[in-house]
Amino acid sequence: MDGLDSRTIEFLKQKEEAKRLEQIHQICFNLMDIDGDGIISVLDLIKIVSHLSEEMPLGQEAMKLLEKYMDHNVRKFSATKKLELDYSTYHAIIPRSCLVDDLE
Repeated sequence: MDGLDSRTIEFLKQKEEAKRLEQIHQICFNLMDIDGDGIISVLDLIKIVSHLSEEMPLGQEAMKLLEKYMDHNVRKFSATKKLELDYSTYHAIIPRSCLVDDLE
C-alpha cells in the first residue's frame, strides 16, 4: 500500500472488516432460513425452536425472532402489514448473532 497515509490504510482495513462481518451475518441468517427463500418464516423458526433448547444461545435467538413475529403478526390484531423476517429485519432484531464469534 505504497503512497497511502496511515488514516487511509486504517479506513480500508475497517471497511474490509465491516464487509467480512456482514458476510458472517448473512451466513447466520441463511442458517435460519431453512427453506432458502430469503425470508425466515414462522415454519423455519418453529423447526429451529423445536430442535434447540431455549438455554442454547441460538435457541434464544430463534425464540426472540419467533416472539417478534408472533407479537406483530398474530397477537396484534391491528397489524396492517405482515412482518417478514428478511435479512434487514433479522439483522435489526439480532444485531450480532451468537454464531458470529464461532464463524470469525
